[in-house]
Amino acid sequence: MRAVYAPKGPASEYAKRALNLYLGCSFGCRYCYATGMLRKLSGAKRQTVRAFKRPVKQGETLHLYTGLRTRLAKKIMTAVCLSVSSVRISRPGAIGLDIRVDGVPFLENETLDFARAEGFDGADPVAAMRGFFEAAYGLPFEGQIITW
Repeated sequence: MRAVYAPKGPASEYAKRALNLYLGCSFGCRYCYATGMLRKLSGAKRQTVRAFKRPVKQGETLHLYTGLRTRLAKKIMTAVCLSVSSVRISRPGAIGLDIRVDGVPFLENETLDFARAEGFDGADPVAAMRGFFEAAYGLPFEGQIITW
């Protein structure tokens, strides 16, 4: 997709032209996809968390896309899977996250680093990650971490 484009469908009633910059802006909104997208496009993002759908194996070729299963799908890169670990993400209470990788719990600073590695930014990356997983999958979530 080009940075400036003519929107189609319902979006076209708001503007004749739209701007899609993967770089985002300086506001740092926790729901913004742009910062994470920049990491993916630059190759800086080196992992992803996925629900168990099909087994991924170390050494397997990964085809990384954005917008998968849409007409705007775009291949970002091809990479080799370096490792696969099980992950469980749950709510310990009103705030925070309990993350366990291969059954081992993360410390608070590891949870923050993990949220940032997953592309969550802003004032509270852990809260942004929790909100995403609650909305997308429900908590507790069980899946796998795939690194490349």
